[in-house]
Amino acid sequence: MSSDALPYIDNQYKLPAVKSQVDALISSNLPSTAASPTALHPSVARDFPDLSPPLFAHNPALSSALDQLVHSTNGKSTLFPAPSPSADHGIDLAAYSLPTPTDPSSVSPAHWRALVTRAATLHAHLTNQMQNLELLGVYGANAWRYHLMQVEAHVEALEKHVKAVAEQVAQVNEVRKAEQENAGQQLDRASIELLRTRMSNLRALVTVAHMEHELARRRGEVGMQQGDEDAMQVDS
Repeated sequence: MSSDALPYIDNQYKLPAVKSQVDALISSNLPSTAASPTALHPSVARDFPDLSPPLFAHNPALSSALDQLVHSTNGKSTLFPAPSPSADHGIDLAAYSLPTPTDPSSVSPAHWRALVTRAATLHAHLTNQMQNLELLGVYGANAWRYHLMQVEAHVEALEKHVKAVAEQVAQVNEVRKAEQENAGQQLDRASIELLRTRMSNLRALVTVAHMEHELARRRGEVGMQQGDEDAMQVDS
């Protein structure tokens, strides 16, 4: 069974008793998020049984992480704790520095080879970074402009889509309002006609009752006259 609200002609929803009853019906049709935050809507679980199992049921690690995130304490997730205020959030530059021996004569050949290898690695990394910066300086501005053009085109397309959907919604609401107002006028006329019919029936019932009463009275008079005549005949 399906039903549709009639906001343009039905004002009963403003009554507290009716509003509480409607809200209770809506709440009964929704899943209990407190009992199961990842539960699906009953209609979705019925129409799509494959989606009924909990999220990440096939992956225990993700399921455990989701449970930790959902069952957080005091509004703070136990899975992603807040960073400590005393933590050092600076950039670690140790990977980009090359330690210099204080006494080169005491450094072993193996340590020198490790230093040379690290220096070569740092040189290659910095060379790659410099090349990337040079390419960014030459092509970065145009690439950024092209990216902005793509974003603007995407936003414009989304705005057109939103506008089209809004127009469709407005058209549907206009048709719905016209249908409800037309139905409301028909209901008003039908209610008036029903009231008139009931009043006419009531008048007819009153007339019939009056006629029955008058008929009973006249029958009584006729009976009394007949009794008097019979009594007179007996006396004579």
